[in-house]
Amino acid sequence: MITKHDCWWTRHYQSEITHVGGAIAGAGCPREVLEYAADLLGTKLQAQRSEADAYGDELSLGGIADGASHDDCFFELQPLSARLKQALMAAVLDLHATYLGRPVDWSGVLHGLVERLGPDVSLRVESRPGRQQLAIRAYPRTAGFLSRAFAKVVVVDCAGPRGVML
Repeated sequence: MITKHDCWWTRHYQSEITHVGGAIAGAGCPREVLEYAADLLGTKLQAQRSEADAYGDELSLGGIADGASHDDCFFELQPLSARLKQALMAAVLDLHATYLGRPVDWSGVLHGLVERLGPDVSLRVESRPGRQQLAIRAYPRTAGFLSRAFAKVVVVDCAGPRGVML
């Protein structure tokens, strides 16, 4: 997945995905992430300019979910389903394969990450290209700065063809 989007999140090789009640939200997720998730769900992403947000779009994933994006970086979609959560997590991981500079088979870690993304939980994914690793922190959605900074890090080794949780 190649993205031309440039912001703090993409420059720092980071993304965040959050389970918020009956919705799923994200940051550091350019339009390509949502398009890829829609493709995994067997549909297309439809977007039109928002009347309420000058920098946003109203989104639809073929009747599976609707929502909005802001600044081609932040999104929220609902209703949340297991299929939607898995497709978005897979799309975020594919974005991070781009940051790592090579394709990665995520089948060994995808299910475990989706399980960690429970109600009111955020997953912060950071690529470490020099080490060929992802560092993933899980914390309560409303956690403060220190709680997020000191949240336990799960490392995914991506040096081989398949991502492996360490």
